Amino acid sequence: IAGASCLACRRSAAAPRPPRWYPILLVWAIIVTVAWLDIIATEAVSLVRTLGGIAGMSSALIGITVQAWGNSVGDLVADTVAARANPKMAIATCFGSPMLNDLIGLGVALTVATIARPGLRIEVSLSMELYVAWGFLYASLLTSLAAYCMYGGRLPRRLAYVLFGLYGMLLVTQVALIAI
Repeated sequence: IAGASCLACRRSAAAPRPPRWYPILLVWAIIVTVAWLDIIATEAVSLVRTLGGIAGMSSALIGITVQAWGNSVGDLVADTVAARANPKMAIATCFGSPMLNDLIGLGVALTVATIARPGLRIEVSLSMELYVAWGFLYASLLTSLAAYCMYGGRLPRRLAYVLFGLYGMLLVTQVALIAI
């Protein structure tokens, strides 16, 4: 099957326009890419969770550090490129991308879980680390909003330092909570 597919692709590649089945190939490529990303992400999360368990780190601390950093690298690159061309778009992306991840990611995961097991009751226990993380998230959002309003949409460079400081305080607070 693979050889026949390769031969069909090779013969149609010389054509001046894409073959009729080209959209099917694109959809299949997206499906395979998503499957590979799912497999790699599952293994990476398992590895980080295992290493964190060996080191005695809480899952909340692992989530706000290692996994958050790994999850944010793509956003950092995209936002940096967008900021060069259109700073307003970069700012909107900083807030829109995590919101999309939260709403779609959590929504799809919970929908699939409840469809797979009707009547499933999902219980979540929230730790003090998560409440502290939410507090710092709200503080950073309110700080950004206040700066946006105060400076008429032109965010000063020192806002970045303030936000970096908030994140540093979050990490120190989280480590202190774990040590208690």
